[in-house]
Amino acid sequence: MKVGFVRVIAWLCLIATILTALLACSDNSNSSTVNVADTTTFAEETDDGLYHDDVPTVNYDCYVFRVYSRDDVWFNGNITVEAQTGEVINDAIFIRNAKVCDRFNIQITETVHTDTELARATVLANEDAYDMINARCTAALSMAVEGLLFTVEDLPYVDLSKPYWDQKLTDDVNLGPNKYFAVGDLNLTFYDYTSVLLFNKQLVEDNSIENPYQIVYENRWTFDKLKELAMGITTDLNGDLKLDQNDLYGIIGTPNFVGYTLTLAAGVKSINKDENNYPVYELDTDERFIEVFNKVFEIMWDSNTWFRTTITDQISPTFISMFKNNQALFFSTNFFNVPSLRDMDTEFGILPFPKYNEKQEKYITRISFFDMFTVPITVSDLNRTSAIIEVLNCESGNIVIPAYYDISLKTKYARDNDSAGMLDLIMEYRVVDLGDTIWVGEIRDGWLAAMYQNNNRTIASTAKKYTKLMTKTIEKVVTSLEDNMMKRR
Repeated sequence: MKVGFVRVIAWLCLIATILTALLACSDNSNSSTVNVADTTTFAEETDDGLYHDDVPTVNYDCYVFRVYSRDDVWFNGNITVEAQTGEVINDAIFIRNAKVCDRFNIQITETVHTDTELARATVLANEDAYDMINARCTAALSMAVEGLLFTVEDLPYVDLSKPYWDQKLTDDVNLGPNKYFAVGDLNLTFYDYTSVLLFNKQLVEDNSIENPYQIVYENRWTFDKLKELAMGITTDLNGDLKLDQNDLYGIIGTPNFVGYTLTLAAGVKSINKDENNYPVYELDTDERFIEVFNKVFEIMWDSNTWFRTTITDQISPTFISMFKNNQALFFSTNFFNVPSLRDMDTEFGILPFPKYNEKQEKYITRISFFDMFTVPITVSDLNRTSAIIEVLNCESGNIVIPAYYDISLKTKYARDNDSAGMLDLIMEYRVVDLGDTIWVGEIRDGWLAAMYQNNNRTIASTAKKYTKLMTKTIEKVVTSLEDNMMKRR
């Protein structure tokens, strides 16, 4: 998604308008419930820089729209915030909710817990407890398989053709002909978990390395180029004849962040789809995947450029500390980690992951995990629920995403004009691999990450060991989804 200059100006004007309206609001700044039912209704925006939904404005008479979300320190997953704090993203969420609440005369409340099980239990008990459940990708699939969710097709006001919905990612995360999930601008986890490659500008200058931005502009940013630049930087800084976290490296990052992201950047996945959009496991015979897999190992292992730990967490203080201390040319991470570098003295830049070779048309960006909204079958009014969800996504596109993308990433954390251009390339073509997300336990964390970690290149024979398990797992899911579809007819 690209957010241009016109939309930034429109965003700033909209924020000013909403802030003026909020001055007349009742005092609710210390509550996670946003209630602006008594404020002046906002005028219809006509500026072409803003998104517009096709939802009729209905007075829902102070209805409490109930959201359930996971509590996790690794992403911006919550729908509500308690108050305006001066932080751009926080305040954008607050303002978005105020605008939606004012339009429909509703309140928004959010229950937050460590996982999705509490919400799932209410659906199993046929209790109308939540209008929307933000579920981890693995839990979302489980609820769909159990028949606990409405499909997107059941939501009359959700219009996936609108620009605040991502149709490609929506196709990626769904299985079969029906869509239980939709990826929109309300889901910040799809931004937080977008992979990026940071580079240290001081090391580029000190080592007379050519400008990485220029390499990208000239379509020379490939696997081989990454390997070449990384190989030239690794140094035993303290002279103890061993390489550890006290030395200088070409690339730092976990096996998940380096190996898996490079693999997907070449346009291959561990789980593919057939002509009916159902998943297919064929890793043991996928020659293209095997070729890319081996090429990734050349970069990670054969070039002696990669520093790794046994940590597979999304956040590693070791890597952040090393990058701040100028001990790595490249740091494989995601958008969510970029703010942790705001106090870094050395300037850094942001790059897309490289293409496999110059023949590859686009830079391909991995989304490594996500939470997404689901609508439980216990919801009694789909018109109301879908109207609110649609407008939340629309106003997220107008207010929150410009704050996240243009205001924060492009100006607060990214430190040059070229980084802004790189961000557009990164966001242009993002992908989700089901073996990296929905079936993360069976594939990525089940065995593939360990292969990257331990320099195990027996991909065909190792993948073959899991063929029976994955075939059975996929068949069970497909059968359940088809049975659910038949029951609905």
